[in-house]
Amino acid sequence: MTKHDFKTKINIGALIVLFIVAGTYTYFKMKDALFGSNIKISGIFDGQVFNSPIVNITGTAKKMKLFAIDGRAISFNGASQFNESLVLIPGYNIVNIHSEDSFGRQIEKNYRVYYKSNT
Repeated sequence: MTKHDFKTKINIGALIVLFIVAGTYTYFKMKDALFGSNIKISGIFDGQVFNSPIVNITGTAKKMKLFAIDGRAISFNGASQFNESLVLIPGYNIVNIHSEDSFGRQIEKNYRVYYKSNT
């Protein structure tokens, strides 16, 4: 093996490492654009019947620019978690959750719930 062959192999190895590092960096920066954001909600599900007018909705909504429950903007803590109380009227209610990420993709979920008043 000559000195020239050794330098060529080192240069090729350095380029391969550079492309791997650049590809990994690009993947982690673009994964939100590629896979989108998601919402996880607890405390409410479609078709649920409530005996109390107060509903506590909690969850996470990562990388969201806009997040609203029934048209009201919701704020997050540092870990993209939210905790919001909602008052239901007696009978059939539709709880609308709308969000938009920084890429303009929108997620909308409607929960049809029923509040069964004791009066």
